[in-house]
Amino acid sequence: MLRKEDATREEKPQKHLHRDLQKTKGQVGAALARDDVVKVEHTYSTPTETHNPMESHATIASWDAPDRLTIYDAT
Repeated sequence: MLRKEDATREEKPQKHLHRDLQKTKGQVGAALARDDVVKVEHTYSTPTETHNPMESHATIASWDAPDRLTIYDAT
């Protein structure tokens, strides 16, 4: 049985198919601590969007004559 503690542990695989998975490039903490670095901190968010059509999607067809068809479409 999988436990919550197992899913949130910090253990990361080191290799897959004989190749390294975890890469470290540079020292972010040291770079951000420098005086000449400009930091911009801001929180961005996206509003919730749902698909609620104003009208239902429907097509109505009406035979006006044996050779004439009128179609009303919501789109």
